[in-house]
Amino acid sequence: MEEAFSDRERSFILLSQLENPADERYADSTYGGPNTADYVFLLSKAEVERYMPTDADRIARATDYANNNGLDVEVYNGVAGSDWFIRTPGSSQYISGAYTDRGYWTWYQAPTVHGIRPAMWIKVN
Repeated sequence: MEEAFSDRERSFILLSQLENPADERYADSTYGGPNTADYVFLLSKAEVERYMPTDADRIARATDYANNNGLDVEVYNGVAGSDWFIRTPGSSQYISGAYTDRGYWTWYQAPTVHGIRPAMWIKVN
């Protein structure tokens, strides 16, 4: 936070109370984790589906910084996208939930060359 945002920018970022449930398909075998309070966080699967309702909405386009630091970028139907992690776990405690470069949900065992899409809630006057 100190490096990425100015004092003024940080004053707009809200502390968010986050629930961390397991994916409903794997709730019997995977624990999502305790609730947390964070300023910057990864979206859950439910949040992604709420705020990015279509596969096209979920395609992550890489920043120059990510491209220059090894992010895996794929081109499909003329659109460059990258896989990205979410905070909802995948099919086990050791598998991370993610969305693909084409915008659909999957899971990966880390480490990989996939990205993240940090999220935050801000105050708007």
